[in-house]
Amino acid sequence: MASTSTHFSLLQPETGEQASILQDAMENMAHGFAVWDRDLNILLYSRRFLEFWDIDEDFVAAHPNLRDILRVVLMENGVTAEDVDAVIAERTRLVEEGQTEFTSFINLASGRVIENFVRFTPAGRWVITYTDITERRKAELELQAAATTDALTGLANRSAFYERSLQMLSLSAHKRRGLPVLMMDIDYFKQVNDDFGHDAGDKLLVLVAETLGASIRPYDIVARLGGEEFAAVLSDTDPDAAYRVAERIRKAVATLQLSDQPDLRISMSIGIAFTKADATDIDEALKVADTQLYLAKEKGRNRVEMVSKNR
Repeated sequence: MASTSTHFSLLQPETGEQASILQDAMENMAHGFAVWDRDLNILLYSRRFLEFWDIDEDFVAAHPNLRDILRVVLMENGVTAEDVDAVIAERTRLVEEGQTEFTSFINLASGRVIENFVRFTPAGRWVITYTDITERRKAELELQAAATTDALTGLANRSAFYERSLQMLSLSAHKRRGLPVLMMDIDYFKQVNDDFGHDAGDKLLVLVAETLGASIRPYDIVARLGGEEFAAVLSDTDPDAAYRVAERIRKAVATLQLSDQPDLRISMSIGIAFTKADATDIDEALKVADTQLYLAKEKGRNRVEMVSKNR
């Protein structure tokens, strides 16, 4: 017998008040809800399901297959037919392997993020709940950013810097070559705060951070460690190239100007060191780079010092 789809038609045997209560509950669910037969033809759906996916009820009333519905609602959001087939195949594989409950996520081109909770029942039906978790995911990303990003400058914070540097060390281990570590400090920053106020100091930090971010590659890492101190780790970079990067940063910072303090001269001192080929952290290299940084300060500031440089 061909399956039919309707609002709660499978609940019709529950007549009277029970059916009315159940229908009210289902119609007022906050989530999209649908039940599919073993062959993934729709059997039952809530009004919210139609609203959730913006589907015409006449289309669903013809009891289409899940694949047909997904192609309609997802291909308008940048998902290809091949993607849809892959989703169906993966869900079927999980069920065949004995997994009866699982959750998946759909990222739509509109920016919406949809959570699908799937349960395969002993009767051979698929029960799927669709939840829009866009705001929740946004909040999670904001929390993650707050935990890994310096609030003022938008650069990575100290914690994220250490985590990323460990990943870079792990990736470079097979090359048996150390990574350049740069310690960078804005010259006379305390004087900027004292003479022009902390607002000017904050503007300067943001300006320098933007310059640093634009001076390194996406697979390097630069961070604000605190105060006017910044650090960077460069991937797959030899000493000569590391020195050139540092010089480029130093020269770029020297051209910066605060719009409301045009006479303020800005400069940066930089120290460079290298991790050992078998290093498991960057602590030692940071200390050496910090020593080189203060050597640059002692030699007059606005310069780069690199340990054992051979240029």
